[in-house]
Amino acid sequence: MASLPGIFRAAAFLLVVCGMLAAEPLRFSAAEATFHRGDKAEFLKVIDGVEFGPEGWSPAPRTREPHALVVRCARPVEAAELDVTLFFLAGRPWNPMAEFSLSFTTEPEPSLQGNWQPLEITRIAAEVSTLRRVPGGRLRMDFTELSATGNDPDEVFRLSAKLPGGRATGFRLDAFPVPIPGTGVTGLSWWSPYDFTLTEFRVAPHARETTNIALHQPVRTSHPLFSNRYTGELQKTSNLTDGSPATVAHPQDPALGAAFHFEIDLGRVAGLDHISLRNRGDYDFDRLSRLRVRLYEKDPASGAAPVWEGMDRADGSHPAPAAVDILRPGIGKGKFSARYLRLSSDSPAPLAGIRSTGRPGQSPHRRPGEARRAGAYCFW
Repeated sequence: MASLPGIFRAAAFLLVVCGMLAAEPLRFSAAEATFHRGDKAEFLKVIDGVEFGPEGWSPAPRTREPHALVVRCARPVEAAELDVTLFFLAGRPWNPMAEFSLSFTTEPEPSLQGNWQPLEITRIAAEVSTLRRVPGGRLRMDFTELSATGNDPDEVFRLSAKLPGGRATGFRLDAFPVPIPGTGVTGLSWWSPYDFTLTEFRVAPHARETTNIALHQPVRTSHPLFSNRYTGELQKTSNLTDGSPATVAHPQDPALGAAFHFEIDLGRVAGLDHISLRNRGDYDFDRLSRLRVRLYEKDPASGAAPVWEGMDRADGSHPAPAAVDILRPGIGKGKFSARYLRLSSDSPAPLAGIRSTGRPGQSPHRRPGEARRAGAYCFW
């Protein structure tokens, strides 16, 4: 293994195969709530697959207490990431849910009394207002002044989340009352009558632009990763395969040298087209240099030898911020196929990401973002 005198960093490790279609929303077989206004038929509109109301889940008039909605999957979902959409299309633009959280279960019969785990929310968006993270793993819509002009559209919240364990049988939405400015009361939405109507609760497996056989695959490290000196929070090994160019991972001890490596298990042996290495885009731009990549078809822990080995930027140079270097089979020696990948460096120059996509005959060095266009396989 090459020596590693400096900190080795990597983020967002992806192996992608061509494109994919948008995922279909999940079907739910049942729903229950702590309380709902109207009859059961009106309430079940919340999972009927129709975005628009006016019916759905509304806890009115009990607006000063927390409430929960539980939905049961018609079939268990298996996915690493999910898209969750909350529709409030009831013709009441000033009454979306003010504060909420999302969780999941793997129990055979999901219920309000069951065991629930939080979804790991990765991205949040609101079509009209602004959503923010607040303590307790909750999301809160910003308070806004009411402007009854007839020009304001209804609200839709769109969220992406990681599904820990990759499997769920049901989902739970908890709504919490918030203090209403200038009133001395609490409510489930910011404006009178302080309730909401959720016209559709929708969940779908997250559909990326490309199929990625390394996405969310397990990562092993030879030594512990960095922990924040102020908070004690540890970096996650999953940062290498979570699909985000912003997340990073590097060892706690920057002087481990050849003793440290990252290892990614793709789950199966796959023939590769090419590998792209993306430089980080925030700072320490000179850290992607002399990166050694070893490919294995058998577990390296068994003593197996690599089937391919190559080095990027062997001359000690480094790419521009957020730029992408591409490794083709000819840059190294051996069979360009792998189940396991090991990364190391004999430079204090870590990388921000690695990806492989492409077309034959191109230069091993590309402009920023160029590796995103076409190709068979992809690491990032």
